[in-house]
Amino acid sequence: MTAETENQNVEIVELIDTKESAESADAPLNINPQIQNQDQSSESEDDDTDNTVEVSTGSVEDGLATTSYQTSDFVYSALILLMAFLSIKFVNTNLWIRYEKKKGKPAPQILISLLNGFIIIFAVSFISVFIFEQSLFGLITAGGIAGVGFAMALQGPILDFFSGIMMDVEGRITNGDWVRLSSGAEGRVIGHNWRSITLLTINNTVIVIANSRFSQDQYENISSTGEFWDSVDIGIDYNIPTERAQRILRAALIKAPGVHNKEAHVFAMKMTEGGITYTCRYMLTDYSQKALIRHNAIQSMMHALHGYKISVSESLGEYVISERKTLPPAWKHIEGMGLLKEFLQKTPIVKDLGAPHIKKLNNKKNLETFDPGSDICVQGDEGDSMYVILEGIVDILITDPETQKKVAVATLGPADYFGEMALFMGDKRRATVRARTSLVALNIHRKLIVPVIKNNPKMVDQIGKVIIKHLEENKAFLESLQEKEPDPKPPMLEIVCTQMLKVFGL
Repeated sequence: MTAETENQNVEIVELIDTKESAESADAPLNINPQIQNQDQSSESEDDDTDNTVEVSTGSVEDGLATTSYQTSDFVYSALILLMAFLSIKFVNTNLWIRYEKKKGKPAPQILISLLNGFIIIFAVSFISVFIFEQSLFGLITAGGIAGVGFAMALQGPILDFFSGIMMDVEGRITNGDWVRLSSGAEGRVIGHNWRSITLLTINNTVIVIANSRFSQDQYENISSTGEFWDSVDIGIDYNIPTERAQRILRAALIKAPGVHNKEAHVFAMKMTEGGITYTCRYMLTDYSQKALIRHNAIQSMMHALHGYKISVSESLGEYVISERKTLPPAWKHIEGMGLLKEFLQKTPIVKDLGAPHIKKLNNKKNLETFDPGSDICVQGDEGDSMYVILEGIVDILITDPETQKKVAVATLGPADYFGEMALFMGDKRRATVRARTSLVALNIHRKLIVPVIKNNPKMVDQIGKVIIKHLEENKAFLESLQEKEPDPKPPMLEIVCTQMLKVFGL
């Protein structure tokens, strides 16, 4: 071995020693390799344990981060709920008031509750999704599952709820309406909620019906227009002309207390062994007074029939009328003239003339007949006679100065009179008198009254008082005179009497 080779070996040994010393400085000396391996494995387990703790610690922190809310979240939620309640208040004070003004009736309570509930549900859903970051899909799913459960358990109430909504949307039933069920029960609607409808009968008993059952049943809304029609069937003997029977019965119905707007119609419906059956229809507005108004209608018709010497025949039925005499007392017949005398004695102005003068008026030549729709007097025309109604009905019409249309202000029937101002005061016709039905009336001309006034001038005062009383019942005349006292004042009576004397040339 040469000296050079030895020097290289020495350098290699030095390098190895240097490397080992460096490693020993960085790490502890491992005497036993097995011990070293065990230490390494334990170190790796310690590292894994440390990593697991860190992960779990991180998961806990993440969980705390998702369940911890700021105070601002609750503040925002409260503001959203406040806005929802303000929206409900705004809708209730604006939308539903406009609905009531447009439709003329209050908005359905079920529809109001449904819209309010929708606003609340929308607000709560908005808070859950956007404030508390809940899953919208989860809310919908949970709501669907809960809805199925409720639907299975509450089928009846749910059906009632939607039936109530449909009835409100259709608007066929409102509070105050009178309805008649297929069972025959009838009553006035006093309450309607999401569950049921409540009726109050004429006998003051309460009927509560589920909405689902009510909507499935057949019912009749008697008061859909706020007006009611009732009828009475009456059979009248064949020897009484149908035109006359209609005239008498209709005039009696119009005068019956409680008949609304003087609306009444009489129809000959069928022919039976006992006579012709007439259906007498009349209008009323208070259905709770149906029985009383029906009583008034029958009483008024019976009174009128008896006044015309017609009586009830027990052999023909409860509401069947027959003629007392074999021959009908036509007004131009001798018996009819007897009826005319009775009518004249009931007429306020005419009865003051006295029996002798009434007898002179009781003349068939003074009788006049008019067809329905005929104008007996026309407003503004000259006139020198008055009329006493014997059979039929007339409407008193006054021309509206703004629209120039004739407006009915009164309705007159048997024993009433009109045209007295033209006869006694020489005035023009103050109104148009139109026959609503066929009419039979007595025409009293001025030339028949002149002898009476000349023979008894004091009668002017009596007739003048009657005229003033009649004028005071006329609202237009009261407004023009600004006179509201019921008793005539002496100056007014003096003016009327003076004018009457002037007209009669006294």
